[in-house]
This record gives sequence, C-alpha cells and structure tokens, in this order.
Amino acid sequence: MNVLIITVVLVVIFLLVFVMFSLDDHEEEEGFLSDETARTSDAEEKASKLNETIETSPTVISPPAETVLNAETFEQAPSSEVFFPTEETMSSVVETPSEPVTIAPAEIAKPIEAVTSVAATVPAPKNEPNIVLPERLKAENFGSEDDLSFRVNIHEKLPVACNIKKFDCVAAVVQIRLPESLSETPDKFLRMLQRAESIIESEYSFPFSAHNLNQLSKLYLFSSDDNAKVSDPLFEALVVAFEVISKFKYALRTDTILSESKVKISVGISMGSAIRVEHGIANPPTWYGKPIYLAEALAESALDLKIHVDKLIHDEALPLFDFREWKPVVLRPSMPAMQMFELVGWNSPDEIASYANHERPESRRSVAVAFRYLEFLDDKLPVLLSLISDKDENVRFEALETVKVIANERMLGVLKNIFPESKNPEFRALILDAFGEIGSKEVMPVVLGSTKESNWRVRLSASKALYKLCGNEALKNLEPLLQDQDGSVKVTVNHIFYKETNKSEYLNVLIEMVSGLSKRTRRNAIDALLDIGNDVSIKEVINSFSEQETDIQRHILRRLESSKSSILYQCFLSLFKSSGERIRSDIVEAVKRAGITG
Repeated sequence: MNVLIITVVLVVIFLLVFVMFSLDDHEEEEGFLSDETARTSDAEEKASKLNETIETSPTVISPPAETVLNAETFEQAPSSEVFFPTEETMSSVVETPSEPVTIAPAEIAKPIEAVTSVAATVPAPKNEPNIVLPERLKAENFGSEDDLSFRVNIHEKLPVACNIKKFDCVAAVVQIRLPESLSETPDKFLRMLQRAESIIESEYSFPFSAHNLNQLSKLYLFSSDDNAKVSDPLFEALVVAFEVISKFKYALRTDTILSESKVKISVGISMGSAIRVEHGIANPPTWYGKPIYLAEALAESALDLKIHVDKLIHDEALPLFDFREWKPVVLRPSMPAMQMFELVGWNSPDEIASYANHERPESRRSVAVAFRYLEFLDDKLPVLLSLISDKDENVRFEALETVKVIANERMLGVLKNIFPESKNPEFRALILDAFGEIGSKEVMPVVLGSTKESNWRVRLSASKALYKLCGNEALKNLEPLLQDQDGSVKVTVNHIFYKETNKSEYLNVLIEMVSGLSKRTRRNAIDALLDIGNDVSIKEVINSFSEQETDIQRHILRRLESSKSSILYQCFLSLFKSSGERIRSDIVEAVKRAGITG
C-alpha cells in the first residue's frame, strides 16, 4: 500500500515539473518574438524619420537604379560609386534630427578611393587618441647631381641580377699575393695592397676593361665586342701581361719596402665566350664563363711573377711567343686534366718569320701583326711583302696595317705597283693610308687622283693622305669635297678646313651632320667635334646625345673619359640628368674612369 502511494506521488511530481518547463519555453518564445517585433518597429520608425530628414534637406539623394536597398537591413547592393549608411550610422543621424544633413551633388559620384581619403580626415572618437596619417614618401629625384654622386660613391651588397650580355673575350687575371703574416697588421696590409694596385693599374700599350675579382685578383678583359679600340684581343692581352710582370719586377727592384714584404703577382690568361651579369644601376657587374674561371685557376697555379695560359691560347699565339709546357692539372674531378703553358717570351724574328708560309691563315696573320711591335729588321721586308699579296684577305689587311704602322719608305715602290691592280675598295683605302703615313710626296699624283674615285672609302682615305702629305696646301685640292655626296667624306674635309682656318662655317657643317640620317656620318661628325675639343663642339655633342643609338652613346662616353675639357664634369652631369636608366650606369662608370668630381 505504501509503495503504491509513493509511486503515485512521484508521478504527480514529474508531471508538475514537465508542465512548469513547458510554460517557461513558451514565455521565452513569446519574448523573443516580441523583441524582434519591437526592433523591427524601431527600425521602421528610424527609417521614416531619416526619410523625413532627407526630404527637408536642401539636396535630395536619388540612388542609382542599380542600387537595391533592403527595407529591413538597409544593406546596399554592390556598387563602386556610392556609399550608403549602415544601421548604426542611421541611428546616430536620427538621434539629432534638428541638424539636417547636406550632401553636395558632386560628392555623390565620388569613387570609393576618394571617400576613404576623406574619411581619413574625420576626427577620432573622444576616447581614442588622434591618429596622424604619414605623408607619402617622396621618390628620389632621379637624374639629379645628388643621384649621380650617390651612384658614384655607393658601396653596398649586390642585388639580384637584372641583365646579362654575352661576348667573346680574352680574360687575363692578375692575382696579387700578400703573405699571411701581413694580415696580422691591417695597416701594413692595406699599404702593401695599395702599393701593388698602384703598380698594376698604371697605363699600358692597349686598352682593356678592369674589374675586381675574389682574393685580391684583378680581371682584365680584352674584347672588340665590348671596346671598339681593341683590334686584336689575344695579342694585346699577351703584351699587356708581359708589361704587368715587367713593371712589377722593376718595382720590386726599386721599392725596398715592397720587396721586403714579399708581395708578388701572377697572371693567368684564357679566351672564349663570357657573360656580363649586371646588378642594378649603381653596382659593379659580375662575370660568368669558362674563360673567367680558367684564367683565375691559371693565375692561382702559376708561380710568382709568371704567366700561365691554356692550350687554346698556346696554339693561337705559337707563331709569336715562346712557351714552356707544364704538367696537366685537374681543376675538378668531373673535368679532364687541363694542359697549361708558361709564357716565356717573344720568339726570335727568324722563328716568327718562319710562320709566314704556315698553312693556317691565323698563323700568317699573327706574323703580320707581330712585325708592328718587334724591332723591324730590313732583311724581313720580303716576308712582309709576301703577306701583302697573301691569298687570305684578313692576312693582306693586317700586313698593310703593319706597313702603315712602321712607315718604311722601302715599301713605297711595292705599294705603288700593287695599287692599280687592287680592285677591293677597302684594300685601296689601306694603301692610301700607308701612303699618308710614309709621307713621301712621290705618290702625290696617285693620291690626288684617288680623291675623284667613285667609292667613298677611297675618297675618304685619299683626303686624309693628301692633307698629311701637303698640309695647308691641300685645301685648294680638297675644296670640291666640302659638299661631297658622302657624309663621312664631307665631315672629314670640313674638319680639315676648320683646323686650318678656324672659321665657324665649317664647324656649323659638322654640327649639322651630328643629326644626319647616316649612322656612320653621325659617328664621324661626333669624333670630329670631340677632336676639336672646345666648349662649343663638346656642348653640341652633349646636346645630341639623346638622339643617338646606344652604341654611339657609349662611344661618346669613352671619348669623353680622356677629354681635358674644363666643363667635363658638367657634361657628364647634364647627360646623367637627361638620359634614361638604361645608359645611366655607363655614365657613372665613365665618371669613375675619368677620375673627376664636381
């Protein structure tokens, strides 16, 4: 009985609890709905008040047709032109209806960027500190004098590679060797390094470009692709290498401090294709390629004050130079052993002449070149004459160039005999150049008649030869060429007349030709003006700089490097300001090589 009563009581209690929870859930649902209804009513009331405010304001906003508003949330459809207020911003407007909102029509059409820039000027809330937006940083004044000075003096890490240039070259690496004991006294190390650099960076017989490598090594590049003044890169590199070693040996004999410090050098030479890697507008280039690597390895393997070359250079230069073969060296496990040769010195004149009949045209050409630099012996004239009549055109040209350089009158008769038989205009022009260098008036009739030939090269060389032979007396015979149909001839003759008379009319012709259609003529006119070298002529070249092709611009910079003009720095600065970024790095290098400052 008791159990039954207890069971009934528990059931009743359970039912009561269930009913109570059901009532609570119903009340919560009603409250939620009532709150939502209240919020919706408040939103509608605020919206109506906002509409009344806008209607009473001077300007009425008419949203574009593509703008769609939701009556409950006031959310705006995507638009890039107009910004509408959100619910929060509406409530702040409704709270102060006494102050009508005035919006100018022009502001309605402002893009988002303009609106956000205006929003940046809105004061921050009272509880937050004011934020001052920084002004946009001004870009560097590119092309200014400060920019030029910055690029000349900048010293920083190399940035990423931005451009490359491939070219054929002969690479000579000069390695400065300082004993390890010098590193313990940095001041002495620096002094010895400066002494060594001052010796090897002096003037040499041939032009080249010099660059720094690792381990105190200097890279000398000989390339006709990179420097128009380089005519025979291999021969010139070997001669300069001899000069480097000779100058350093002489310094060791005369400089006691340098000798006692046991400072030495070595040279390695290789040839082939290399790549110049540029690193921005104000940083030195780096170099990549087999000749660079081999030249550095050869310099490392060479003994003190010795020159080592690879097999390719040995084979090419064998007619001119004496070599000693060394044991092959393995540079890398993946590479075969490399043959090395020590450059000992010149061959004897007899040994050089013996290659004049060699089967390889390159060897015969080397013989023709070698006679320019050796003490000329009369008994070797027949050898040179045979090379003038060589079957290979390049050998003939080099032999004639040698005749022009040595200017031996004994060659005059042979040249007079072969001139009428020569049909090649370039060959005839070279013979006329040789006539001018030899300087004998015996050939005057031949030279004078050549000024009337149809080929411009022949007329050009004849004009130069006639002026060298007769000086001022040549003007009367050159006068018909003042208005020659070829621009290069016209430039040359007007240049001659200006040098002799100093009349501005001839200078004006040269200035006019700088803007001519022919690239060859423009280059000759630029050379003529730079040869004159006064302020007026140099300024005209500077003014035409931007009109020229890149290779002519670089040619102008190379010519300006050796100029003695008092306005040289101002010229470089003017070029730097008016030029584009592509050529500015070359201008910076030219300023450095010219050794000038503002």
